[in-house]
Amino acid sequence: LEQKNYTKARRLVDHLLQQDPQNPTNYVLLGNLYELEHDSAQAVSAYSRALELDPRSQETLLRLYRMLRHRQQWGLLIDVLSRLLAQDPTDPRKALMLGEAYLFTEQYGAVDSLLQPFRDAPNFKEQVYELLARAAIGAQQLDKAENYLRTLVQINPKNKFGWVYLALVYNQQNDHEEALRVLQMALTYFKDDPILLNIYGSTLIQEKRYTEARNVLEKAHQAQPDDRDIIVSLGIVYDQLKLYPQLDSLYQYALQKYPNDPLLLNNYAYSLAERGKNLEAALQMAQKALARDSTNGAFLDTIGWIYYKLGDYQTALEYLLLAEKNREESAEVMSHIAEVYLKLGDLENARKYFQRALQLEPDNNAIKQKLQQL
Repeated sequence: LEQKNYTKARRLVDHLLQQDPQNPTNYVLLGNLYELEHDSAQAVSAYSRALELDPRSQETLLRLYRMLRHRQQWGLLIDVLSRLLAQDPTDPRKALMLGEAYLFTEQYGAVDSLLQPFRDAPNFKEQVYELLARAAIGAQQLDKAENYLRTLVQINPKNKFGWVYLALVYNQQNDHEEALRVLQMALTYFKDDPILLNIYGSTLIQEKRYTEARNVLEKAHQAQPDDRDIIVSLGIVYDQLKLYPQLDSLYQYALQKYPNDPLLLNNYAYSLAERGKNLEAALQMAQKALARDSTNGAFLDTIGWIYYKLGDYQTALEYLLLAEKNREESAEVMSHIAEVYLKLGDLENARKYFQRALQLEPDNNAIKQKLQQL
Protein backbone atom coordinates (compact mmCIF):
# COMPACT_ATOMS: atom_id res chain seq x y z
CA LEU A 1 0.00 0.00 0.00
CA GLU A 2 2.79 2.47 0.90
CA GLN A 3 4.39 1.81 -2.50
CA LYS A 4 0.99 2.31 -4.19
CA ASN A 5 1.19 -1.17 -5.64
CA TYR A 6 -2.53 -1.68 -5.29
CA THR A 7 -2.75 -4.76 -7.51
CA LYS A 8 -0.31 -6.72 -5.36
CA ALA A 9 -1.91 -5.34 -2.19
CA ARG A 10 -5.32 -6.59 -3.38
CA ARG A 11 -3.98 -10.09 -3.98
CA LEU A 12 -2.47 -10.18 -0.49
CA VAL A 13 -5.64 -8.88 1.15
CA ASP A 14 -7.81 -11.38 -0.75
CA HIS A 15 -5.48 -14.14 0.39
CA LEU A 16 -5.71 -12.97 4.01
CA LEU A 17 -9.51 -12.86 3.83
CA GLN A 18 -9.64 -16.39 2.42
CA GLN A 19 -7.37 -17.63 5.19
CA ASP A 20 -9.15 -15.78 8.02
CA PRO A 21 -12.50 -14.25 7.02
CA GLN A 22 -13.42 -13.45 10.65
CA ASN A 23 -10.37 -11.28 11.33
CA PRO A 24 -11.47 -7.60 11.46
CA THR A 25 -7.93 -6.39 10.71
CA ASN A 26 -8.19 -7.89 7.23
CA TYR A 27 -11.31 -5.82 6.52
CA VAL A 28 -9.56 -2.70 7.80
CA LEU A 29 -6.76 -3.38 5.30
CA LEU A 30 -9.36 -3.87 2.57
CA GLY A 31 -11.07 -0.60 3.53
CA ASN A 32 -7.74 1.20 3.48
CA LEU A 33 -7.09 -0.14 -0.01
CA TYR A 34 -10.49 1.00 -1.28
CA GLU A 35 -9.99 4.39 0.35
CA LEU A 36 -6.69 4.87 -1.47
CA GLU A 37 -8.46 3.90 -4.70
CA HIS A 38 -11.15 6.54 -3.92
CA ASP A 39 -13.89 3.92 -3.82
CA SER A 40 -15.70 5.25 -0.75
CA ALA A 41 -18.73 2.94 -1.05
CA GLN A 42 -16.56 -0.20 -0.93
CA ALA A 43 -14.37 1.33 1.81
CA VAL A 44 -17.46 1.96 3.94
CA SER A 45 -18.60 -1.62 3.40
CA ALA A 46 -15.21 -3.00 4.46
CA TYR A 47 -14.90 -0.78 7.55
CA SER A 48 -18.49 -1.56 8.53
CA ARG A 49 -17.77 -5.30 8.31
CA ALA A 50 -14.68 -4.78 10.47
CA LEU A 51 -16.84 -3.03 13.08
CA GLU A 52 -19.42 -5.82 12.98
CA LEU A 53 -16.63 -8.25 13.85
CA ASP A 54 -15.08 -5.92 16.45
CA PRO A 55 -17.66 -3.33 17.59
CA ARG A 56 -15.28 -1.91 20.19
CA SER A 57 -12.56 -0.92 17.74
CA GLN A 58 -12.32 2.85 18.17
CA GLU A 59 -9.55 3.04 15.58
CA THR A 60 -11.79 1.55 12.86
CA LEU A 61 -14.72 3.71 13.89
CA LEU A 62 -12.59 6.86 13.74
CA ARG A 63 -11.15 5.86 10.38
CA LEU A 64 -14.64 5.41 8.93
CA TYR A 65 -15.92 8.63 10.54
CA ARG A 66 -12.99 10.78 9.41
CA MET A 67 -13.20 9.50 5.85
CA LEU A 68 -16.89 10.32 5.44
CA ARG A 69 -16.63 13.58 7.39
CA HIS A 70 -13.72 14.78 5.26
CA ARG A 71 -15.73 14.02 2.13
CA GLN A 72 -18.86 15.58 3.67
CA GLN A 73 -20.84 12.47 2.83
CA TRP A 74 -23.31 13.20 5.61
CA GLY A 75 -26.14 11.02 4.34
CA LEU A 76 -23.92 7.99 4.09
CA LEU A 77 -22.37 8.76 7.49
CA ILE A 78 -25.85 8.96 9.04
CA ASP A 79 -26.87 5.63 7.49
CA VAL A 80 -23.72 3.84 8.66
CA LEU A 81 -23.70 5.28 12.18
CA SER A 82 -27.42 4.65 12.63
CA ARG A 83 -26.86 0.97 11.88
CA LEU A 84 -23.84 0.79 14.17
CA LEU A 85 -25.65 2.57 17.00
CA ALA A 86 -28.61 0.24 16.66
CA GLN A 87 -26.24 -2.65 17.38
CA ASP A 88 -24.82 -0.85 20.43
CA PRO A 89 -27.32 1.85 21.51
CA THR A 90 -25.39 2.81 24.67
CA ASP A 91 -22.18 3.87 22.88
CA PRO A 92 -21.74 7.65 23.43
CA ARG A 93 -18.97 7.94 20.82
CA LYS A 94 -21.19 6.68 18.04
CA ALA A 95 -24.03 8.89 19.28
CA LEU A 96 -21.81 11.99 19.21
CA MET A 97 -20.59 11.20 15.72
CA LEU A 98 -24.14 10.66 14.51
CA GLY A 99 -25.25 13.83 16.31
CA GLU A 100 -22.61 15.87 14.51
CA ALA A 101 -23.76 14.46 11.16
CA TYR A 102 -27.32 15.49 12.02
CA LEU A 103 -26.04 18.94 12.97
CA PHE A 104 -24.28 19.44 9.64
CA THR A 105 -27.48 18.47 7.82
CA GLU A 106 -29.46 20.92 10.01
CA GLN A 107 -31.52 18.15 11.62
CA TYR A 108 -31.47 19.97 14.95
CA GLY A 109 -34.39 18.12 16.52
CA ALA A 110 -32.75 14.81 15.71
CA VAL A 111 -29.59 15.93 17.53
CA ASP A 112 -31.56 16.79 20.64
CA SER A 113 -33.57 13.56 20.67
CA LEU A 114 -30.49 11.43 20.02
CA LEU A 115 -28.30 12.92 22.74
CA GLN A 116 -30.78 13.31 25.61
CA PRO A 117 -30.04 9.80 26.97
CA PHE A 118 -26.30 10.58 27.00
CA ARG A 119 -26.35 13.80 29.06
CA ASP A 120 -24.84 12.00 32.06
CA ALA A 121 -22.49 9.72 30.13
CA PRO A 122 -19.19 9.49 32.04
CA ASN A 123 -16.31 11.24 30.25
CA PHE A 124 -18.62 12.54 27.49
CA LYS A 125 -20.87 15.10 29.24
CA GLU A 126 -18.93 18.08 27.92
CA GLN A 127 -19.09 16.94 24.28
CA VAL A 128 -22.78 16.05 24.62
CA TYR A 129 -23.78 19.43 26.05
CA GLU A 130 -21.70 21.32 23.49
CA LEU A 131 -23.43 19.50 20.64
CA LEU A 132 -26.85 20.00 22.23
CA ALA A 133 -26.12 23.71 22.56
CA ARG A 134 -25.01 24.00 18.92
CA ALA A 135 -28.22 22.29 17.78
CA ALA A 136 -30.39 24.55 19.95
CA ILE A 137 -28.65 27.64 18.55
CA GLY A 138 -29.16 26.34 15.02
CA ALA A 139 -32.85 25.84 15.75
CA GLN A 140 -33.04 29.33 17.32
CA GLN A 141 -34.23 27.78 20.58
CA LEU A 142 -32.34 30.33 22.63
CA ASP A 143 -33.77 29.47 26.06
CA LYS A 144 -32.78 25.84 25.58
CA ALA A 145 -29.35 26.90 24.26
CA GLU A 146 -28.84 29.09 27.31
CA ASN A 147 -29.53 26.17 29.67
CA TYR A 148 -27.22 23.83 27.78
CA LEU A 149 -24.42 26.41 27.69
CA ARG A 150 -24.79 27.19 31.39
CA THR A 151 -24.37 23.49 32.13
CA LEU A 152 -21.45 23.26 29.71
CA VAL A 153 -19.39 25.96 31.44
CA GLN A 154 -20.19 24.40 34.82
CA ILE A 155 -18.86 21.05 33.57
CA ASN A 156 -15.72 22.73 32.23
CA PRO A 157 -15.16 26.43 32.99
CA LYS A 158 -12.33 26.43 30.46
CA ASN A 159 -14.56 25.56 27.52
CA LYS A 160 -14.27 28.83 25.59
CA PHE A 161 -16.97 27.82 23.11
CA GLY A 162 -19.44 27.72 26.00
CA TRP A 163 -18.63 31.23 27.23
CA VAL A 164 -18.54 32.76 23.75
CA TYR A 165 -21.88 31.37 22.68
CA LEU A 166 -23.55 31.98 26.03
CA ALA A 167 -22.67 35.67 25.66
CA LEU A 168 -23.86 35.68 22.04
CA VAL A 169 -27.17 34.06 23.05
CA TYR A 170 -27.77 36.80 25.62
CA ASN A 171 -26.85 39.46 23.07
CA GLN A 172 -29.27 37.93 20.58
CA GLN A 173 -31.96 38.27 23.26
CA ASN A 174 -30.88 41.91 23.84
CA ASP A 175 -29.87 41.06 27.40
CA HIS A 176 -26.59 42.92 27.16
CA GLU A 177 -26.05 43.25 30.90
CA GLU A 178 -26.15 39.47 31.35
CA ALA A 179 -23.85 39.05 28.35
CA LEU A 180 -21.36 41.42 29.99
CA ARG A 181 -21.50 39.46 33.24
CA VAL A 182 -20.84 36.23 31.35
CA LEU A 183 -17.90 37.78 29.52
CA GLN A 184 -16.40 39.17 32.72
CA MET A 185 -16.50 35.66 34.18
CA ALA A 186 -15.05 34.16 30.99
CA LEU A 187 -12.14 36.61 31.07
CA THR A 188 -11.16 35.34 34.51
CA TYR A 189 -10.41 32.00 32.82
CA PHE A 190 -9.11 33.45 29.54
CA LYS A 191 -7.32 36.64 30.54
CA ASP A 192 -7.09 39.21 27.72
CA ASP A 193 -8.38 36.71 25.15
CA PRO A 194 -8.93 38.83 22.00
CA ILE A 195 -12.06 36.97 20.88
CA LEU A 196 -13.74 37.47 24.25
CA LEU A 197 -12.51 41.07 24.44
CA ASN A 198 -13.99 41.78 21.01
CA ILE A 199 -17.40 40.40 22.02
CA TYR A 200 -17.15 42.33 25.29
CA GLY A 201 -16.35 45.55 23.43
CA SER A 202 -19.10 44.96 20.88
CA THR A 203 -21.60 44.41 23.69
CA LEU A 204 -20.51 47.68 25.33
CA ILE A 205 -21.16 49.36 21.96
CA GLN A 206 -24.73 48.05 22.06
CA GLU A 207 -25.06 49.74 25.45
CA LYS A 208 -23.51 52.95 24.02
CA ARG A 209 -20.68 52.71 26.55
CA TYR A 210 -18.14 53.82 24.00
CA THR A 211 -15.30 54.94 26.28
CA GLU A 212 -15.29 51.58 28.07
CA ALA A 213 -15.54 49.80 24.73
CA ARG A 214 -12.51 51.74 23.46
CA ASN A 215 -10.31 50.51 26.30
CA VAL A 216 -11.39 46.90 25.79
CA LEU A 217 -11.11 46.92 22.01
CA GLU A 218 -7.75 48.67 21.92
CA LYS A 219 -6.43 45.88 24.14
CA ALA A 220 -7.89 43.30 21.76
CA HIS A 221 -6.46 45.13 18.73
CA GLN A 222 -3.04 45.28 20.35
CA ALA A 223 -3.15 41.49 20.82
CA GLN A 224 -4.38 40.80 17.26
CA PRO A 225 -3.78 43.88 15.08
CA ASP A 226 -4.88 42.15 11.86
CA ASP A 227 -8.17 40.77 13.16
CA ARG A 228 -10.81 42.21 10.85
CA ASP A 229 -13.71 41.87 13.30
CA ILE A 230 -11.82 43.72 16.03
CA ILE A 231 -10.95 46.47 13.54
CA VAL A 232 -14.62 46.88 12.59
CA SER A 233 -15.69 47.16 16.23
CA LEU A 234 -12.89 49.58 17.13
CA GLY A 235 -13.72 51.70 14.07
CA ILE A 236 -17.30 52.09 15.27
CA VAL A 237 -16.03 53.25 18.67
CA TYR A 238 -13.60 55.78 17.23
CA ASP A 239 -16.37 57.12 15.01
CA GLN A 240 -18.80 57.51 17.91
CA LEU A 241 -16.14 59.22 20.05
CA LYS A 242 -15.15 61.43 17.10
CA LEU A 243 -11.56 60.25 17.35
CA TYR A 244 -11.05 60.80 13.65
CA PRO A 245 -7.23 60.73 13.46
CA GLN A 246 -7.24 57.31 15.16
CA LEU A 247 -10.11 56.17 12.95
CA ASP A 248 -8.38 57.25 9.73
CA SER A 249 -5.15 55.50 10.74
CA LEU A 250 -7.04 52.34 11.69
CA TYR A 251 -8.96 52.09 8.40
CA GLN A 252 -5.96 53.00 6.25
CA TYR A 253 -3.99 50.22 7.93
CA ALA A 254 -6.91 47.79 7.61
CA LEU A 255 -7.49 48.52 3.93
CA GLN A 256 -3.84 47.85 3.18
CA LYS A 257 -4.40 44.39 4.66
CA TYR A 258 -7.91 43.85 3.28
CA PRO A 259 -8.30 46.16 0.25
CA ASN A 260 -11.44 44.42 -1.01
CA ASP A 261 -13.30 43.88 2.25
CA PRO A 262 -16.78 45.33 1.63
CA LEU A 263 -17.62 46.05 5.27
CA LEU A 264 -14.38 47.94 5.90
CA LEU A 265 -14.82 49.87 2.66
CA ASN A 266 -18.42 50.73 3.47
CA ASN A 267 -17.83 51.76 7.07
CA TYR A 268 -14.91 54.03 6.24
CA ALA A 269 -16.80 55.54 3.30
CA TYR A 270 -19.77 56.31 5.55
CA SER A 271 -17.56 57.93 8.18
CA LEU A 272 -15.99 60.16 5.54
CA ALA A 273 -19.44 61.06 4.20
CA GLU A 274 -20.69 62.01 7.65
CA ARG A 275 -17.69 64.30 8.03
CA GLY A 276 -17.99 65.65 4.48
CA LYS A 277 -14.34 64.67 3.91
CA ASN A 278 -12.70 63.12 0.83
CA LEU A 279 -16.10 62.47 -0.73
CA GLU A 280 -14.75 61.29 -4.08
CA ALA A 281 -12.57 58.71 -2.35
CA ALA A 282 -15.54 57.75 -0.19
CA LEU A 283 -17.66 57.27 -3.31
CA GLN A 284 -15.07 54.96 -4.87
CA MET A 285 -14.93 52.86 -1.70
CA ALA A 286 -18.73 52.69 -1.49
CA GLN A 287 -18.97 51.63 -5.14
CA LYS A 288 -16.38 48.94 -4.54
CA ALA A 289 -18.28 47.63 -1.51
CA LEU A 290 -21.59 47.66 -3.38
CA ALA A 291 -20.08 45.78 -6.31
CA ARG A 292 -19.44 42.90 -3.90
CA ASP A 293 -22.88 42.99 -2.27
CA SER A 294 -25.33 44.84 -4.50
CA THR A 295 -28.44 44.32 -2.34
CA ASN A 296 -26.93 45.23 1.03
CA GLY A 297 -29.21 47.87 2.51
CA ALA A 298 -26.48 49.47 4.61
CA PHE A 299 -24.19 49.77 1.58
CA LEU A 300 -27.01 51.30 -0.49
CA ASP A 301 -27.64 53.80 2.29
CA THR A 302 -23.95 54.75 2.40
CA ILE A 303 -23.64 55.44 -1.32
CA GLY A 304 -26.94 57.30 -1.33
CA TRP A 305 -25.74 59.52 1.51
CA ILE A 306 -22.47 60.21 -0.29
CA TYR A 307 -24.39 61.34 -3.39
CA TYR A 308 -26.46 63.58 -1.10
CA LYS A 309 -23.28 65.12 0.28
CA LEU A 310 -22.04 65.63 -3.30
CA GLY A 311 -25.26 67.45 -4.19
CA ASP A 312 -26.59 64.79 -6.59
CA TYR A 313 -29.99 64.52 -4.90
CA GLN A 314 -31.83 62.52 -7.54
CA THR A 315 -29.19 59.78 -7.59
CA ALA A 316 -29.10 59.91 -3.80
CA LEU A 317 -32.86 59.33 -3.66
CA GLU A 318 -32.67 56.32 -5.99
CA TYR A 319 -30.10 54.58 -3.81
CA LEU A 320 -31.76 55.49 -0.53
CA LEU A 321 -35.14 54.15 -1.66
CA LEU A 322 -33.37 50.93 -2.62
CA ALA A 323 -31.79 50.88 0.85
CA GLU A 324 -35.26 51.19 2.38
CA LYS A 325 -36.41 48.11 0.45
CA ASN A 326 -33.34 46.03 1.25
CA ARG A 327 -32.98 46.35 5.01
CA GLU A 328 -35.03 46.37 8.17
CA GLU A 329 -36.70 49.67 8.98
CA SER A 330 -34.05 52.14 10.04
CA ALA A 331 -34.52 55.62 11.48
CA GLU A 332 -31.23 56.63 9.88
CA VAL A 333 -32.34 55.62 6.39
CA MET A 334 -35.73 57.30 6.87
CA SER A 335 -34.01 60.50 7.97
CA HIS A 336 -31.65 60.38 5.00
CA ILE A 337 -34.57 60.02 2.59
CA ALA A 338 -36.36 62.89 4.32
CA GLU A 339 -33.28 65.10 3.98
CA VAL A 340 -33.11 64.37 0.25
CA TYR A 341 -36.81 65.21 -0.21
CA LEU A 342 -36.15 68.49 1.60
CA LYS A 343 -33.43 69.36 -0.90
CA LEU A 344 -35.76 68.41 -3.76
CA GLY A 345 -38.46 70.68 -2.33
CA ASP A 346 -40.91 67.82 -1.64
CA LEU A 347 -42.00 68.84 1.86
CA GLU A 348 -44.86 66.32 2.05
CA ASN A 349 -42.59 63.34 1.57
CA ALA A 350 -39.93 64.89 3.78
CA ARG A 351 -42.46 65.18 6.59
CA LYS A 352 -43.69 61.61 6.02
CA TYR A 353 -40.20 60.12 6.26
CA PHE A 354 -39.21 62.19 9.28
CA GLN A 355 -42.38 60.95 11.00
CA ARG A 356 -41.50 57.36 10.16
CA ALA A 357 -38.00 57.93 11.54
CA LEU A 358 -39.46 59.34 14.76
CA GLN A 359 -41.72 56.31 15.16
CA LEU A 360 -38.59 54.16 15.14
CA GLU A 361 -36.65 56.47 17.48
CA PRO A 362 -39.21 58.40 19.58
CA ASP A 363 -36.51 60.04 21.73
CA ASN A 364 -34.46 61.41 18.83
CA ASN A 365 -34.42 65.17 19.41
CA ALA A 366 -32.74 65.94 16.09
CA ILE A 367 -35.67 64.38 14.19
CA LYS A 368 -38.16 66.22 16.40
CA GLN A 369 -36.49 69.54 15.56
CA LYS A 370 -36.61 68.76 11.85
CA LEU A 371 -40.35 68.11 12.03
CA GLN A 372 -40.94 71.30 13.99
CA GLN A 373 -39.15 73.28 11.30
CA LEU A 374 -41.39 71.94 8.51
